Amino acid sequence: MEPGNVFMGAGIWHPDSATLGKIREAMVADPKRWKRLTNANALSAAGCELFGDSLKRPPRGYNSEHPLIEDLKRKDFILAVTTTEEDALARGFIECFAKFCKTVAPFSEFLTRALDLEWLARTAPPTLRTPCRIDNFLWAAQSARAITFKRGNSVTRSADGGETGRIEALKSC
Repeated sequence: MEPGNVFMGAGIWHPDSATLGKIREAMVADPKRWKRLTNANALSAAGCELFGDSLKRPPRGYNSEHPLIEDLKRKDFILAVTTTEEDALARGFIECFAKFCKTVAPFSEFLTRALDLEWLARTAPPTLRTPCRIDNFLWAAQSARAITFKRGNSVTRSADGGETGRIEALKSC
């Protein structure tokens, strides 16, 4: 969150080439599931859109006629919905955010499993002050009034030299 730029998002932004390759392989391995996840009625009803950078040409090794070529050209895999500062500061924002997380969970699960990571599903919504693992991201609802997203010193180097990170939602000061 920042003034004039408030959104809720889930996914992977600027992954390294090895990570991109795994996601693309998962899409090609199960194209029906990918289309079902990215075209779900729940996503459009919630105002979610896939956004991020894309290549101008098909990635190396993929035919330009592939049915998923526009998605295969993606460099980012982010589902997001924009909101306002007023909405983010409203009493019901935590519930709205939890609903967003539930809506995008199948997409996040797809990405998580594509990277051979463990998906930790949660059956009950988190309560305030309870950390909840969603995809590779941790968030902690500290206040029903305001949440500040911060990329802290939790960036680590992966084996291939790419950066992976953890984003935490922290109580605003």
